[in-house]
Amino acid sequence: MQSFFKNKLFLLASSLVIFVIGYYSSGYFFIYNNDAYISANVVKITPSVSGLITQIHVKDNQEVNNGDVLITLDQEPFNIALDNAQSLLSQAIAQQNLLQTQLKEAQAGIEISQAQANFSKLEFKRYQILQKKNSVSKNDLDAKQEEYNIANATLEKSQLTYQDLLKRTPLEKALVQQQQAAVKQAKYNLKMSQIYAPSDGYINNLRIYAGDYANQASPLFGFITKGSEHIIANIKESNLVSLTQGTLVWVYLSNHPWSLYRGQITSLGRGVSRSNTQPNPALPYVEPITNWIRYEYRIPVRIELIDFPSEKRLPVGIDARVLIF
Repeated sequence: MQSFFKNKLFLLASSLVIFVIGYYSSGYFFIYNNDAYISANVVKITPSVSGLITQIHVKDNQEVNNGDVLITLDQEPFNIALDNAQSLLSQAIAQQNLLQTQLKEAQAGIEISQAQANFSKLEFKRYQILQKKNSVSKNDLDAKQEEYNIANATLEKSQLTYQDLLKRTPLEKALVQQQQAAVKQAKYNLKMSQIYAPSDGYINNLRIYAGDYANQASPLFGFITKGSEHIIANIKESNLVSLTQGTLVWVYLSNHPWSLYRGQITSLGRGVSRSNTQPNPALPYVEPITNWIRYEYRIPVRIELIDFPSEKRLPVGIDARVLIF
């Protein structure tokens, strides 16, 4: 009887050891993961400008093509802003052209004043010679010297006027460039007053109406990029040792029961956050199944389905299960 109990105890202990070894080594040969779901590239459709929504060109869950108009904001304020910017640009260009005309006039004035100064200088020197010969009076010589001094002063004033106008050139040029930028901004705002589809895809969670006000940088609804659907499986850290990019897997989808679909690992996560108390946008946080048992950390693994039928839908967030062996 004692031998019977010993044998039974031995078998029980052996079975327990085999179970433990099998449990902890199973991840090398076989992986079953039920912490998986369908994901996709989800874009938050966000206006670049604020304005009153006047037209909604799409419906919820509608399929659209890249570049299709989705939302139109009230165009009038943006057209007014563009007209105002173009008017100010025209004014700045007119000021710049006027300055160029004034510069040409000032340059011509310098040439005239220079010629007058040169002539007055020659006259003054000629009168100096004549005065030495007593051919002209001292008063006549003084008059020519005064004319020469006035001509030099006029030349200097013309040069200063030209220099003052020349200093205004960079300012006028900068004002034109500033108004050109304002026109570009106004044109951009007018263009952004219509919201376009960023790619082929599907409208999601459309809950806005004509008459609502769209605020800049505040999301209006979601947009799911067509063909971007994939599986995210949160795989235990101990199961990662046998996984590599390109590993083939089987996927079971909750919305397509009784079927298994082929998939392929396209990338393995490089890190996860260990706490959700201090969110880190650079690291995903994978919530544990319970908070009273210390579970292994899980790493997001991206899986692309192979030859999945195009007529079948893959709603984002639907549960999936992954088999790897």
